[in-house]
Amino acid sequence: MLYVQNTVTLLILWLFANSAYANDEFAGPILNPTDVTFLLYSQDNSYTEVTPEFVESSLVEAGAKTYFVIDGLYSNRTTLMAQTVKDDLITLPNCNVIMVDWAPLSGYLAFRPSMNDLELRALYNNVTTYVPAIAREVVNLIESLKIKNIPLSQVHVIGFSLGAQIGAVVGSEITKKDNEKLGRITGLDPASFNYQEENVTAANRLDVTDATFIDIYHTNRLCDHRFSWKIWNLAFKKDIKACPCKVEAPEDESICTNLRNSSCTSPVRIGMFISTTIAGNFFVGFKNTTGPQGVA
Repeated sequence: MLYVQNTVTLLILWLFANSAYANDEFAGPILNPTDVTFLLYSQDNSYTEVTPEFVESSLVEAGAKTYFVIDGLYSNRTTLMAQTVKDDLITLPNCNVIMVDWAPLSGYLAFRPSMNDLELRALYNNVTTYVPAIAREVVNLIESLKIKNIPLSQVHVIGFSLGAQIGAVVGSEITKKDNEKLGRITGLDPASFNYQEENVTAANRLDVTDATFIDIYHTNRLCDHRFSWKIWNLAFKKDIKACPCKVEAPEDESICTNLRNSSCTSPVRIGMFISTTIAGNFFVGFKNTTGPQGVA
């Protein structure tokens, strides 16, 4: 698992190789067919919808690496995280890129800029009730990919915020069903509210048992939530290195600030192309907090 903690000018990464809800039941509301849509993108940025029932006759490439992109709260197929990560992935050869559009349930249709804190909290709480049901739909599609000879080891789920927690439930349920793990889950600042250990079981929040390799990028309250997928995007294009950092409390930026001006003896590349054989906590520093301008 790779965990990235962005403190004002810092990024801390936790990596664990090999390896949220109120109960362990894979439940949740029964969804309408249009609540979750799967969009299969090609390299020319065109897409077709794909469903478990028609995977065999679809354009899904047999035996190919398959990526699932899951955005978070208030998302739809056009939101910036979903489009940015998808645009990166479709440049890769011989792969399937599938966007999970859950706009009818993500709060996108209900959100209003005039909402107060209580209304926003109520909307968030309502959206989280759908997480297991959305994950169920993703699991069904992943299971259907077997007819295209796509093994679970070739599936990589990339989720932002609540999308990362959907990915967590997907990984947990796949393991239960198949006694085998997904190849990789990337959590881009997984939603934390309602997902602390005292709130949900391990089966319902992202943890080290959900995939063979998990990399997580976290920001704290001092930084933009979206910085997690922005650094992912930057690391897709540039070779950004991180330094090992032994830290138990990543919210405490003072622990690793000394790394900003010190040499790094064992740097690792972060992002899409990180080595999946490493594990641990890692740190990246940036020049300022307006965006990933450069590595300190």
